[in-house]
Amino acid sequence: MAVTTLNIKTCRPFADGMTFGEVGAYQQLEGTVHLAVDPNHPRSTGIADLKRATRDTQGFVQCSADFRILQPVVPGRGNQRLLLAIVNRGNPTVLTNFNSADGRLEPGNGFLMRQGYTVLWCGWQDDVPETPGLVRIQVPEAVDADGQPLTGKMAIAFQPDTLIREQLLSDRSHRPHPAHDVHDPNAILTVQDHEDAPPQTIPRQEWSFARLQDGRPVPDPTRIYLATGFLPGKVYQVIYTTTGAPVIGLGFIAVREMVSFLRYRAETEGNPCAGRIRYAYSFGRSQSGRFLRHFLYLGLNQDEQDRTVCDGLIPLVAGGGRGEFNQRLGQPSNSNKYSVKNLFPFHDSVQTDPETGRTDGLLRRLAFQGLLPKVFFINTSAEYWSGHAALTHIDVEGKADLTSAESVRNYHLAGTQHGPGNLSLTDTGSADDARARHLPNAVDYRPLLRAALVNLDHWVTEGHEPPPSLHPRLDTGTAVAPEHTLTTFQAIPEVSVPV
Repeated sequence: MAVTTLNIKTCRPFADGMTFGEVGAYQQLEGTVHLAVDPNHPRSTGIADLKRATRDTQGFVQCSADFRILQPVVPGRGNQRLLLAIVNRGNPTVLTNFNSADGRLEPGNGFLMRQGYTVLWCGWQDDVPETPGLVRIQVPEAVDADGQPLTGKMAIAFQPDTLIREQLLSDRSHRPHPAHDVHDPNAILTVQDHEDAPPQTIPRQEWSFARLQDGRPVPDPTRIYLATGFLPGKVYQVIYTTTGAPVIGLGFIAVREMVSFLRYRAETEGNPCAGRIRYAYSFGRSQSGRFLRHFLYLGLNQDEQDRTVCDGLIPLVAGGGRGEFNQRLGQPSNSNKYSVKNLFPFHDSVQTDPETGRTDGLLRRLAFQGLLPKVFFINTSAEYWSGHAALTHIDVEGKADLTSAESVRNYHLAGTQHGPGNLSLTDTGSADDARARHLPNAVDYRPLLRAALVNLDHWVTEGHEPPPSLHPRLDTGTAVAPEHTLTTFQAIPEVSVPV
């Protein structure tokens, strides 16, 4: 059944009615999509705890997600392409990437609009806070055989920028994971000088599950309190038992079925894009790019009627990672160094992990189905240092270059940082009071993203081959061990190796 209703709450002119060349004006639709998911459907069996989720009287699992759509006011002026823009921690960021816009819903240079794209954002992350402007999903919890909430161990890590005495039990101030028992004697709090330093346990009697109220700590299952304060720069981790396990993997089903609905369903079924969509692509940057890698890994690019969902995908600056997007008690925003986002497999083709003996590949399921989409894996130099990007084209032992599937391209944007740079150089971030030691990279790679989307579209619709993969290789000596690079770096006069 999947999508049952699409409730459009608002429809208004986009960008105050601005026109974009021959395509003309755009409209912005916002609302909620409601889904009924069959937990026994073969296209959904890979979703963790789906069969434990609460069901309606017909045996379906209900969930709902926020959505936004930008589309030409005049249907015939669009290019019949849908771009699914995976939201990043609830933030709709695609216009800042392709249109070089300053704000999330500002037109910027109008690139996507002048091309005629229909743009879709659909909520997929359950723990995103209920903040105006964010796009999120509402999912049921998994329960045990008696219908009771599940409990399990949770690890929350944080690194404050300033001295604080209390901390929300969540990642990035998302919806917290409450402690099952605020007096739990087995809960553990540790502190490290950095992620690779040995952890030191803070005695249980020195901290509590509490918040400050009128200057005094009061019990609170959603926060931890340390009288002496959490020191800036230190890495803290609290391990405790929590209650409640949302079926977070339903986020994959929501975006899949939303694209399918807009692409294939009729106007009489409530589809505002009926007859407008012939091809569908998807883009995600950073966390959202890892979401797309995970989507591909689970083999979810077919809907419940076995129809193709996305013809092409661009996971940007995702490195070799996936994420905590489909597991019990997962934290989708978690970007800690030691987390499941950095697990095998990394490359699109099948290989064997020498540590576990496991054989797998990122696109193994889709290859078995015979429905490989076109994919551009694009990374910057930052992902080679901290995101395992090399493992997307070098074997896990670091001994051989790997060959990707014919439908895959792997590009390295050399000399660039994780996010696009600009010439308004500052050492202060916009989200907090943290300051960098040096100014950031000023290279803006967004023109290359626009070129990548055009190339992907030509590949899908006309069969025009895009440029071959271009990235560091062992056989050319352009991929070298970090130790070699650091040794060379240290030879530069008056330059020290970053810590």
